[in-house]
Amino acid sequence: MSKRHQLRELRRRLQQTGTAAPSNCHLGAILAGRQPLPAGTVFEWVAGGTGGGAENGRGGGTVQLVLSVVRRLMREPGELVIVDPNRECYPPGLSQAGIDLTRTVVIRPDTASNTASNTTSSIPANAAADMLWALEQTLRSRGVIAAVCRLDRLDAVASRRLQLAVERSGSRALLIRPAACRPLPTWADVRILVTPLPSLTAQVRRLRADVLHRRGQGPGETVEVELCDATGDVRVVSQLADPTCLPAAVGA
Repeated sequence: MSKRHQLRELRRRLQQTGTAAPSNCHLGAILAGRQPLPAGTVFEWVAGGTGGGAENGRGGGTVQLVLSVVRRLMREPGELVIVDPNRECYPPGLSQAGIDLTRTVVIRPDTASNTASNTTSSIPANAAADMLWALEQTLRSRGVIAAVCRLDRLDAVASRRLQLAVERSGSRALLIRPAACRPLPTWADVRILVTPLPSLTAQVRRLRADVLHRRGQGPGETVEVELCDATGDVRVVSQLADPTCLPAAVGA
């Protein structure tokens, strides 16, 4: 075996450690509720579109789409943890989205300090450190189905630690990210861009989900869905690309 071939094989192994992906695991099936989000993975959900609400993750349907995925995960035993650095979590809204509040834990960091943060742009440094510590410890717990957190900024070291935590515990991390993170490197297993599309009614959102990144594999499929705000139900209306399977537990 030539040295060049050995290097290629080593690079492939470093990019694809962990359990092999099932051949029938697709984003469209996950969003439609036909398959659960793979265990032991980090999914980044990037808020796309135009305007401040879409770009910073507070509008455009990104949060609602994540909640629809989380709701179906709660068919499994265990707890849901929401790390809420910006104190945005609204329990009645979670309940309306079908989230079982009796199995949901909300963690909020102390935001007393006014020191600038190196990790997120909206909370002070001590709160950012507490938030990431809490998120990592949560993801290390085998009793946690999934953890949800909005992260404006995340460096490579912290991203790697979160990925290792879910890989070891089998939990899931669903990170809501701003559009500015799109060109930045990540240790997430999958990064999905969620873009709002023109909707036919005020009650039903139409969204486009593009798989921007799959660790070790590159871009993937594109799916258009309709999301009902009242029920949280998702219907896949178009799958625009030949789907390639998403990883069940892909390593770096």
